[in-house]
Amino acid sequence: MNKGYFALWIIGIVVFIFDIGIVASLLRKGDERKHMIILKSGCFSFIVVIISLTLKCLTFLLGPILNIRFDNYTNHSDDFFSLTFAVVTFLFAVRYNRNKMGD
Repeated sequence: MNKGYFALWIIGIVVFIFDIGIVASLLRKGDERKHMIILKSGCFSFIVVIISLTLKCLTFLLGPILNIRFDNYTNHSDDFFSLTFAVVTFLFAVRYNRNKMGD
């Protein structure tokens, strides 16, 4: 197996574990303040991901109209990057909201 593919599998497993952690933190019983932190972080990361996907779609749609070539948007291999971006955004939002709300 190629070393690059092996590294991608390892990173994919780590991101999958982070995703399981996000879902587990949402389902856990506990303090209302912790639930508020998780829900605010989830809403913020959802908004950031939707804005980034909207910008990606606009560049894909407006590129041919404006005669601009976007070579890096021709392949569909950036789904893994989108998932990683969502997880990292969520983790930074959790860290920010924990410091803000005092948990």
